[in-house]
Amino acid sequence: MLQLLLLTVFLATFGTLVGGFAFLNRRTLAQHSAAKRRIERGSSALDAEISIWRDSAASSIPALNTWLDQLSHTEWLRRELQNAGVSNRPSEVILAASVIGLSSYLVGVAVFDNRPLALVFGILAALIPYAWVRRRKRKRLQKFEEQLPDAMDMLGNAMRAGYSFQAGMEFVGREFDAPLGAEFARFYEEQRLGVEVRAALFNLVGRVASIDLRMFVTAVLIQRETGGNLGEVLANISTMLRERFRIQNELRTVTAHVRLSAQILGVMPIGVAALMFAANAEFVAPLYTEPLGRIMLGVALIGQVIGFIVMHRMADIEF
Repeated sequence: MLQLLLLTVFLATFGTLVGGFAFLNRRTLAQHSAAKRRIERGSSALDAEISIWRDSAASSIPALNTWLDQLSHTEWLRRELQNAGVSNRPSEVILAASVIGLSSYLVGVAVFDNRPLALVFGILAALIPYAWVRRRKRKRLQKFEEQLPDAMDMLGNAMRAGYSFQAGMEFVGREFDAPLGAEFARFYEEQRLGVEVRAALFNLVGRVASIDLRMFVTAVLIQRETGGNLGEVLANISTMLRERFRIQNELRTVTAHVRLSAQILGVMPIGVAALMFAANAEFVAPLYTEPLGRIMLGVALIGQVIGFIVMHRMADIEF
């Protein structure tokens, strides 16, 4: 009860401080928002969903943004959010991790009655927002790589039909859905507004951490320097990527039992504990009433999480 009261006081105090700071700096924040809207209206020729405008501020609060910009962690998190296609700021992820971690620590102290174990529990819980960002990044990258072979075929056909490379990229950007369509269209807008093609391609690779995309960009840069039939090169790369996808699908089929085992072993202890609690609650009661039982329960939960992660890493074969 005391920990819950402390958590409520902390959240209320934090909210009051942030709200008060935002109220005192409302004019500065309003000017920043107005300037951003003017820039976006000035780029009316761009698609509303495909804009080269990038808000690189780590936080909408100037003082907090200045402090966060000094941390190397912020730049890494900014790149992760960009690769995941998430519009959240780094400060929002850090704030979510801090709140979840502190709340889990207080809950761990109340449940386990052991501060070191509660600290480990809080640290693991604080990693949840980062795990969500990594999952979004992985899903977006997977969809991008699935679209890439068809996009290269379309780009090669467009160039054989007489289109330039830039016009072909624009054509692909219009025809494909996000994320590939949006990224290719952004490349076209960047080079149309004066960015060198080489630099725009490097920016594209920086936004999408894909080995397949790196091969595509490398082939394009070599062709621009040495000449050759880029359409034929793109057709060969597309064939190779499709073969890689076939092998990857076979690997996923072979390792499917490992992922299924991880899911079953992760759920089974919880299900067994629920059945035992329903059948004989007094038998299970020492796990959450006795100090030693709480420690054993906390260690078991941490072991479950670590084991689940290790088994999934074993099934994740890089190719």
